[in-house]
Amino acid sequence: MDDKVRPRTATALAPVIFVVFLVVLAGIRPGAYSTFIKEDGVVEYATCLAYLGAAVLSFLVSRRSSSSGRTYHGLFLMTFAGLLFLVAMEEISWGQRLFGFGTPRLIADHNVQGELTLHNLGDIQQTLLHLAYMLVGFAASVGPLLIPGFIKDRWPGPWRALVPPPRLFFYFFPAFAFYFVNELVHPYTRNAVLDWLRGLIGRTDHGYAGGSSWAHQEPVELLLAAGFLLLTWQAYTGVQRQFVAKSVLERWKSAIN
Repeated sequence: MDDKVRPRTATALAPVIFVVFLVVLAGIRPGAYSTFIKEDGVVEYATCLAYLGAAVLSFLVSRRSSSSGRTYHGLFLMTFAGLLFLVAMEEISWGQRLFGFGTPRLIADHNVQGELTLHNLGDIQQTLLHLAYMLVGFAASVGPLLIPGFIKDRWPGPWRALVPPPRLFFYFFPAFAFYFVNELVHPYTRNAVLDWLRGLIGRTDHGYAGGSSWAHQEPVELLLAAGFLLLTWQAYTGVQRQFVAKSVLERWKSAIN
């Protein structure tokens, strides 16, 4: 039991240690911190790799689920893998800056950053992107804590493998907190969908465009990506254990017969 508790504790505390490291680095070496978190920097590429890893794991779990007769579960995981791959590629602009190819004019005219990405298209960025971060961050961190025990007991199904455990709370919650604070508490940017939410909390001012706090979003996105990587790893190890147990049982039955 002690062997299990220690890795789980380390996993749960890793995001906190990471944030403390960033705060200390920003305080004593602000230049190094800016380089560390900048676009096309270490953090962004680590985020891409984490999403790619999660996509591969989700794909493997999907294949295992489909082969064991859980077709709908396999289809869902295959779709999830596709979405994770999409996010990974969007994170590095589909390799545009790595390989140096240009942006098609049709996309460049509507892209806030003039690059080959869907999430920076004006309508998507201003109405959906940050809201999506808030919803995903909240659902994955606080949501599992709100699921009643009787639901887990009555419908144990494979969906439980995709519910983040409490130890992953600090991987997902920062995404909710960061975008909630920047969009609602200190609204540095205008977002049409969230205007009514600002009104509910008495914030109708939008301040200056492009507040400096947006420079810190890359570490938040890295934690989110790491959360999905750990979540899909949990699902992968779960189906692997089931597969091994099933194989052992079948061999045992064959040996008896």
